[in-house]
Amino acid sequence: SYVKKIFYSYVNQIKNNINPFFPPPKTGPKKPRTDIDIISQIIELRKKGNSITDIRAVLNSQNINISLVCINDLLIGEGFDRLQRRRRADKQICSSPSAYDAPKCKNIDLKEPDSWHTTKGGGLLCLLPLLEQIQINKCIENSGYPSTQQISNIQYIRSLLALKLIENKRYGQDDVWAFDRGTGLFAYLKNLPKNASLSAYAIKTTRKMNRKFLSLVNNKLSSYFAEPADINLDFVAIPHWGDLSVLEKNWKGSKNKVLKSIMALLAQNPDNGLLLYGDAGIKHENQNDAILEFIDFWKGEHIDAPLKCLIFDSKFTIYSNLNKLNKDNVKFITLRRRGKNILAMIDNIAECDWSEIKLKNVKRKYRNLKIFESKVKLTDYEGEVRQILVTDNGREKPALIITNDLDTPTEVIIIKYARRWLIEKGIQEQLECFHLNNLSSSIVIKVDLDLTLTIIANNIYRLLASYLPGYEKCQAKTLFNQFLDNSARIDIYPDIKEIHISLLKKRHLPILLDAEFIKLTSNINYLNNFTIKYFIRNTS
Repeated sequence: SYVKKIFYSYVNQIKNNINPFFPPPKTGPKKPRTDIDIISQIIELRKKGNSITDIRAVLNSQNINISLVCINDLLIGEGFDRLQRRRRADKQICSSPSAYDAPKCKNIDLKEPDSWHTTKGGGLLCLLPLLEQIQINKCIENSGYPSTQQISNIQYIRSLLALKLIENKRYGQDDVWAFDRGTGLFAYLKNLPKNASLSAYAIKTTRKMNRKFLSLVNNKLSSYFAEPADINLDFVAIPHWGDLSVLEKNWKGSKNKVLKSIMALLAQNPDNGLLLYGDAGIKHENQNDAILEFIDFWKGEHIDAPLKCLIFDSKFTIYSNLNKLNKDNVKFITLRRRGKNILAMIDNIAECDWSEIKLKNVKRKYRNLKIFESKVKLTDYEGEVRQILVTDNGREKPALIITNDLDTPTEVIIIKYARRWLIEKGIQEQLECFHLNNLSSSIVIKVDLDLTLTIIANNIYRLLASYLPGYEKCQAKTLFNQFLDNSARIDIYPDIKEIHISLLKKRHLPILLDAEFIKLTSNINYLNNFTIKYFIRNTS
């Protein structure tokens, strides 16, 4: 049957005056469409060990639009093999400024038609309407951040924020982003500033500016989320891996040892995962008073939501500060430190004095607990606190929960403190997604700015998740990988004042483009009132 099909195929071709045995030569270009100078530049960049992604970033910075497929075909045609898997140090050598110079950072020109490709900035530009809604530019201006003659404070802060949102580890490790014009458009620049410029700018900032910026952004976000009923507080040690370090030594739980590090305080809303506060200036001498600094920040920076209940562990502060919280009518839930006398007291409690409760509407293995509730006095604390002993909770020793909340049911108090692990999960997310443990400087103010931008980036991802049905509880890393890690083609049309962003096909992209904040895209004031429009590319 197969031979019969071929025979009839030949017969049909002969009837149509087509010679099946001597087909006419195929027509097409006799030489590559790419200019010979561009081919030479691609070859020189590959000889320096650059990948096709790095090569396209360099060419795009020179207004040369060429696809990855074309670069790969040209290199194969010239006899180059695929690059082997490289170490981070090898990539750093290839992408260092000695290999090729990035273009000078300057304001983007929207007066002439232009088009280019972006590797990382495609998905990042989808956040422009979101940032316009929370008026982040106004927040930056009102925070008092400094500007330079060439670059404004808005452009500097948005440049640093862009690197946080695309999971860039350190400014000096991989500076390919300095060639990407898509991330530059995010900051209203032709391309982002170099790492030396960003590092020098960070030193010019102050703790007061960071606090003001954080409070202004969180006040804008408060209209999108419910007021926090509880706030989890915890310390995180951010280690410094430099050889010469004058930082204090702090316990690092994930490393199970003491390291030279900067101690930072984080405050989290357990209901929606928003980070409400961060302070990288914690020293051993003021560690116990960090909670009072947080209260001053909350009340002094005009946060709209009132403080209701603070939840923290036993070593977070001292009893005299608990007394100050009680006088300020701030509820707290924490653990009491277990000494010999307290353990002896627990052993003397009769079996009949323990009562049994069952936690409802929680997903945990140990829900049937034994409790013993009483009122006790603490050192340097006026009055009595409510103490709840909890056993059969999966721990060897009973938990001693103390609180000044005398009215809330016992099981609710236990569930609230059990949820404190969410801030530890949130801290782990900062380490994995925003690389909070990659501390590249021992200068506290630079770390404080980095921590502030980490908190802002986390909250932007939480706001993004609230617009994506079914992805409200996804981590920032998942949101970036599935929605924002994308390339795009950008076309500027000054005659109709529009910027078209054609994103590469991606499985979750229709969900993102169907989000409410994308549909309500308004004019971007800082971009001369240009309108951003998003499309899905017809080809991959």
